[in-house]
Amino acid sequence: MAQLPNLSGKEVVKVFENLGWQFSRQSGSHIVLTKEGEMASLSVPNHIRGRQRNFAEFDTRREFDD
Repeated sequence: MAQLPNLSGKEVVKVFENLGWQFSRQSGSHIVLTKEGEMASLSVPNHIRGRQRNFAEFDTRREFDD
């Protein structure tokens, strides 16, 4: 099975804009796109690459002093 390409949020937005979707607003790190005649809107995450972390890397145990 072919692996999908790794695209940034801005690259994904460009693809959808070429398909007729328009930038509506940005809420935090998510870009919202709308298209006339469509009931739904699209929310595209626009996270900074390299800032995402695997939660398995963190030790969630904490020691507290009594």
